[in-house]
Amino acid sequence: MAYDFSAMCESGQTLYYNITSSTEPYTAEVTYQMHSGEYFYYTTPMAGNLVIPSSVTDGNRTYSVTSIDDWAFAGCNELVSVTISNSVTSIGEYAFPYCHELESVIISNSVTSIGEGTFYDCDNLTSVTIGSSVTSIGRGAFEDCESLTSVTIPNSVTSIGGGAFSGCRSLTSVTIPNSVTSIGDYAFSYCIGLTSITIPSSITEIGSSTFDGCRSLTSVTIPNSVTSIGDGAFYGCRGLTSVTIANSVTSIGVGAFSSCNGLTSVAIPNSVTSIGGSVFSDCSGLTSITIPSSITEIGSEAFFRCDGLTAVYYTGDIAGWCRIMFDDWDSNPLYYANNLYINNSLVTDLIIPETVTEIK
Repeated sequence: MAYDFSAMCESGQTLYYNITSSTEPYTAEVTYQMHSGEYFYYTTPMAGNLVIPSSVTDGNRTYSVTSIDDWAFAGCNELVSVTISNSVTSIGEYAFPYCHELESVIISNSVTSIGEGTFYDCDNLTSVTIGSSVTSIGRGAFEDCESLTSVTIPNSVTSIGGGAFSGCRSLTSVTIPNSVTSIGDYAFSYCIGLTSITIPSSITEIGSSTFDGCRSLTSVTIPNSVTSIGDGAFYGCRGLTSVTIANSVTSIGVGAFSSCNGLTSVAIPNSVTSIGGSVFSDCSGLTSITIPSSITEIGSEAFFRCDGLTAVYYTGDIAGWCRIMFDDWDSNPLYYANNLYINNSLVTDLIIPETVTEIK
């Protein structure tokens, strides 16, 4: 037996509880009924509309329900809706995964954290109300919730875990509030319906593969607070036609914009000193690139198969261009572009002085 006592809730289901405090104030958490090997389950399937109560009575003692245990309702396929009461402050890891009929969730204002994988693979979930006290959304919390079309992240949230909304294929727009200071890797990867995203000025780093595979995303403005764009951050965002990179960015990771074949022109700001490998590889629609005089190195295959390039604009002089270290022939955009513009003037003549003994 995995629980201390059971009681029927107002929505008609029998819930199971662990006592978390046997001294005043008495508290309990909602838990699963049985545990067998790797499985956590109810012998009688939970169904319909579930309301997690704020308190529960066992014998002559009343307990405040303050949490939902890890795996408490895993695989409860017949649940349609869940309402979490105002006494609950935390929802455990994988509390409701694989609830394939679950359509709506209301998370009360008392909840401060949503655990890792809480609603993982709830593929019919269309509506989520996140309470105004939630500060963290855990890794993979809503991963593969394919029917989720919109989500409002409250101003209380400071962190969004890795893969939190990964695979939410129906999600079309997300507004991230200014309270959020960190977004984990893969947080919105493969949200193929996502057309717009607002990145707040509180964000300092865009992690690896954060928007990987968001093929409907059309434009992105990276705010002045961001200093680094991670590996594969926008990989495969083939609908992306414009990107504005702020002057605060100092590093652009490997493959950050790879396979963004809708991009036509990109200006790299003066704050960037190196460009990662494959950063624009397979950007077949790219026709021009602006490279600042601050660049000292461009990584391997940075412009691999960018065969639509016709112009490279460099903000320095010929000497500065010659000092750039190109890791291979595909790291030099001139391999495809042919035309180099120095301060907007096309280079047509090149005089190599007699003092030069080697050209690399």
